[in-house]
Amino acid sequence: MTALTNFLAICNEFKSQVQIEGPALTDTENQEKLADLIVTWCAKAQLYVEGLHHDWRWLRATKSFSTEADKYEYTLSDLSLSATLNLWDIEGKHGEGGNSKAIYKPGQSGGRALTWMEYETWRMKYQQWNTQTGPPTKITEDDDLSLILYPTPDDVYPLQVPYFLEPVRMVSKTSEPGIPTRYRDIICEYAKKYYEEYEDAPEISFYSSLKFNELLRQMQSTELRRGQIRTEGAGQSRHVKMRPFA
Repeated sequence: MTALTNFLAICNEFKSQVQIEGPALTDTENQEKLADLIVTWCAKAQLYVEGLHHDWRWLRATKSFSTEADKYEYTLSDLSLSATLNLWDIEGKHGEGGNSKAIYKPGQSGGRALTWMEYETWRMKYQQWNTQTGPPTKITEDDDLSLILYPTPDDVYPLQVPYFLEPVRMVSKTSEPGIPTRYRDIICEYAKKYYEEYEDAPEISFYSSLKFNELLRQMQSTELRRGQIRTEGAGQSRHVKMRPFA
């Protein structure tokens, strides 16, 4: 198997594995007929796998920004995260996310973790009487994922907040999936599901599903926090529509 270094290599490896005749692809954009289907199948498979869990290691990121005086709410637009953020990963959150610390004055004297509070707690207890100002000590998020700080900052304070990236679909031939190189064959294995439907050949899916599930288990053991093994689709991305590999 060739090194799956980028989108083009993945497409050509998939083409080779399912024995589609014809010359190797030289690009992944502006393709026609079966070449276009190969590109589409591989891109959909990549997005599917990366969207299975919101907290793959390669989807973890941190946003550093500075507060503004008298401003307690920071939208995704304010933070330049509208197109890339999937979920905030702030310690104390219930449900998805909530394993890393949001830091006030990171790496500086007096730096500390912010305390998470539920949005309803902030709305009922603080919103109407949010007159207290000073260095923020608490943090929450509203329904559109805007960050809300309490007390309202009275000055410029550096903050560092962890989050999970939204999976990005491969387009150009040199684009790479976030999936580590040693596991990228999982994209080819899931893409075979689409090829099976195209060719009406269920035997393809039967064998590829075995390898897909084995690669998925291996990847879950090394690429999820604490190596937890989960059912397919648990903790998935909020934007990626899932379909199970039956």
